[in-house]
Formats: sequence, structure tokens, C-alpha cells
Amino acid sequence: MFARLRGSPRLAALLLLAGRPAGVGLTCAIMATDLTANSYAVYRLQHSGLAEQPGIQRIAAFTALVLPTAPWLRGRLRAAGFRAPRPAG
Repeated sequence: MFARLRGSPRLAALLLLAGRPAGVGLTCAIMATDLTANSYAVYRLQHSGLAEQPGIQRIAAFTALVLPTAPWLRGRLRAAGFRAPRPAG
């Protein structure tokens, strides 16, 4: 499963650099799943806590920045002129 997700951060970065709003949604999905998976590993597998894990603290802080700002950024990208192509028909 993890092997299938390896290219997702690169794809999200390319979409964001291209100014596509889909990159924002993909970034949010990546951050949410990364935080969830790492939190599970810290609490369930390592029997540790947030205070002892600076790595998970950084992931949580960045996720707390990304998720609330995503709607604003998506709106700015749409206002900049990118519109998703509509299917012909």
C-alpha cells in the first residue's frame, strides 16, 4: 500500500507549482493520512506519546497549517484563472 503512495507528494507538488487547485486537495489528503499513520505508529507500536516524538510534533504542526489554509489557497488558485476542464458532451 505504501509503495503506491510514494509518488503522491511529488504529484501534489507538481500540481501546486502548475497552479492547479487539485494539488491543494491532494496535499490535504497526504497530510491527513501521514499524520494518522504516524500517530498510530507512535501510540500503538512504539507506546510513546506526542511529547517524546519531535517528528510527529512537526507533522502535526504542518498539518494544522495546511488544512485550515487549504480553502483559501484553493480559492486563490481558482481566482487566478485555472478552471478544471469540463467533459465534452
